[in-house]
This record gives sequence, structure tokens and C-alpha cells, in this order.
Amino acid sequence: GSVRSANRVSLDSPSEATSVAAPEFLKEPSLSVSGPTTIDQCSLLNLKAASDSPRPPDFAWSCLNHAGLDAALRAFTTSQVALASGTPEMTVLDMTYEIGVTATDMFGSVSKEVMFKVFKASAPAPQLYFQPASVAVTRDLMAEVRAVTVFSQCTDTKSEMLFQWAQVSGPTTIPAQYLGTISQLRIPGGTLQAAATYVVSLTVSMSNDVSKQSSSQMVISVGAL
Repeated sequence: GSVRSANRVSLDSPSEATSVAAPEFLKEPSLSVSGPTTIDQCSLLNLKAASDSPRPPDFAWSCLNHAGLDAALRAFTTSQVALASGTPEMTVLDMTYEIGVTATDMFGSVSKEVMFKVFKASAPAPQLYFQPASVAVTRDLMAEVRAVTVFSQCTDTKSEMLFQWAQVSGPTTIPAQYLGTISQLRIPGGTLQAAATYVVSLTVSMSNDVSKQSSSQMVISVGAL
């Protein structure tokens, strides 16, 4: 057969079958997870994995220490896990669930398993969400996110919320002045390293009882430019 441009301007040229091989040296996908690290009996659970693979990889979720949750997680093959309010799959209270996830890219290269721990508390705990859920910026832009807190549906008690940001991981240290005690996180452009991934966490507690607290982690992806 022959090949010709759609507008028929070019001359016919012979077509040839070619094959595309995978790169000789496969790059292992990097992987990070964001989501709440503390929930209570009335909470839902949303987890999101982020990978540097140029095309969306296949994900494999599991739980290392609870068979019921493990069976539920294995049904998820995308970057997101969503469990309904009350998380009935997580039957044991006051337990830390060890959740694992791997990513397999289009060439079959598999990432290292990333572990994410979620504590399900028997006592009511405030719920915490990020807007946006994750941040992707270039090095010259400000990384900005706002936390939204919701009082637990397990209690009618309400009080002022206390906040504390912290760095979980990253190739460089985020200066302490940017990890404050308000609901917003603002990291100026030029602070973070290019082509890198940072994970930050926010802990929120109730001022009338600081033992009632929740934490959540969020991924900040910084582009190469």
C-alpha cells in the first residue's frame, strides 16, 4: 500500500510496517499519595496517588493488615480510592490501617510500593479537605492551597480550629516561615526545587479538646521549568 497526506498535496509514498520497542533502560515510575491520615466512624475516605509517568499508569491498591479493606482496595485500579461515609470496610476502631499502592507504566515498569497509613478513631475527629486536592506548579510560581475543615458528624460539639502545617518529604527543606498555623499554605515561587515532588501535611485540632484532631497529606508537584 501507499501513504498520502489527507489533503492529497503530497506524492504517494510506500508504507512500511515498523515496530516500536520499549526503552533499553526503563525508568521506574515515582509515586506519592495524598489523603487524610486520621478519620472517625462517620468519615468518608478519599485517597489520591500521583505518578510522574507521562501516560496514566495502572494502579494496584492493597491493605497489609486488614483482609476486609484489602479485598475492597483491590477493586480500584485508577489513581483514586473513594470509600463511603463510615468506611464499613474498615471494621476495627482505633487502628492504623497500612495501605499500599504501586503504579505500572505503559512499558511494564513497576514503581516501588508506597505505604500510606490511615488511623480510624473511635472518638469524633474534625474532617479536613484541601482545595485544590493537589498542587502542580512550575518553580517560578507560588504553590498555594487552602484547607477546608468540617466538624465531625459524630458529634454536635463545635469549637475554634487550630492548624499546623509540616513537611513530610521532599528533596529540599521548606523554610519554617511558610509552614504556618493558619488554614492556607503559600510557598513563594523560587522556593521549591524544579522537577521534584514534595509532600506536606496539615494537622487540625479542636481548641476545646486538642486530642480531637485529624491530619491529612497533600502532594506538591514542581515542573522541570
